[in-house]
Amino acid sequence: IDKPGQCAFLTRGPSRYFGGDQAMSERAARVISDAIGGSTSVHVGTADGRFAALRAAALAEPNRARVVPAGASAAFLSPLPIGLLAGGDQDPAKRKQLEDMVDVLSRLGLSSLGAFADLEAGDVIARFGAAGVRAHLWARGLDDRPGSPEDPPAELEVAIDLDPPVLRVDQAAFVAKALAEEFIRKLNARGISCARV
Repeated sequence: IDKPGQCAFLTRGPSRYFGGDQAMSERAARVISDAIGGSTSVHVGTADGRFAALRAAALAEPNRARVVPAGASAAFLSPLPIGLLAGGDQDPAKRKQLEDMVDVLSRLGLSSLGAFADLEAGDVIARFGAAGVRAHLWARGLDDRPGSPEDPPAELEVAIDLDPPVLRVDQAAFVAKALAEEFIRKLNARGISCARV
């Protein structure tokens, strides 16, 4: 779940199981629409990366899916307006950086995502820093934080047997906090950090 009302998931396995991206995406739209009982419309987008999938979902008809064929995300995004980058992040500070970047790009005459994608990555880094790099990846149809289809190494797993089982939420929260601290210690030992637990 990216934010309330929006989620993303890797589709390789489900797509094969349900007969391809289009069939899987249409099924997802139908199942979600049925689950929420028509209280709002559902838009499903499938593409190579999160940003392209969100754009596809935004362009999908209500309670339908729009699928961008594999490898075609850059071509799909190319004619779309540069202003779409401004909504690419939920964090207010990062969103402001993207809005400022879009303003500069617009004043430079770059009006489409394709025009921005055509810029050299080194030039984007030099002018816009990390926010520009992320936006440049999005415009090129790539994902700045791709999902990992691999299971984490077993040595990073943390678990506890609760016998007798806990009966109160505060007890479960206390146990979960201890497990999270143990997990973070294991990550630190490998030189890895975790942005959110």
